[in-house]
Amino acid sequence: MERATLITGGSSGIGLAIARALGQDGYGITLSARRPDKLQAAAEELRSEGIDAVEVAANMAEEEEIRRVVA
Repeated sequence: MERATLITGGSSGIGLAIARALGQDGYGITLSARRPDKLQAAAEELRSEGIDAVEVAANMAEEEEIRRVVA
């Protein structure tokens, strides 16, 4: 069974640390945050470490953007 997780606020700090820990444990990671530049850099950093990570920039205060992230 493949395990996957969605990390909001994943472009830095605790969110990125959680993403890294779960990625090292074999989870596929979807990162989301408001700032596309920081988010892309974080996802690239994880991928360079061999972690399966994709990024979706979104403001989680907006319902439409939440739906887009989950899709």
